[in-house]
Amino acid sequence: MPVTQYTIQTHPPVRAFAIAAVSAMLGAGLIVYSAASGWRLVLHVVLTILGVLLLAVGVALTGIAYWAMRRMSVTLTLDETGYRLDGGGENHHGRWLDVNQVTQSEDGSHVTIYHGPERRTHIVFSRTDQIDAVLNDMRDRLKQSRRAQ
Repeated sequence: MPVTQYTIQTHPPVRAFAIAAVSAMLGAGLIVYSAASGWRLVLHVVLTILGVLLLAVGVALTGIAYWAMRRMSVTLTLDETGYRLDGGGENHHGRWLDVNQVTQSEDGSHVTIYHGPERRTHIVFSRTDQIDAVLNDMRDRLKQSRRAQ
């Protein structure tokens, strides 16, 4: 069987992106409003500084949310000898011959790979459209490894 790779991503941080968008729009609005109004110098400077700060916070929060979303994604690589799970700063791997069973949670979003009575590898899916393909591929590879013994 050829090597297959699956990229498993988390839900996008919608709330962080929404807060970032509102902050950036408010900041840009304050900058434009302070530049267009003929107010005294002190109020103009305060509104401009506040607008620049809000705009900077919005842009920074967008970058942090995007970075967190990318950091939380993992790559699952399946080959003839085993699997490798890379991402989130950690790497998990195992051989098919050491795997006892692969189970799926009742809600369908959590897959557990059992290596004997103590070691387990957990994979949490945010999108359920990938789970069936991953599980079928894993089960086929498990069966093939058992036949090869």
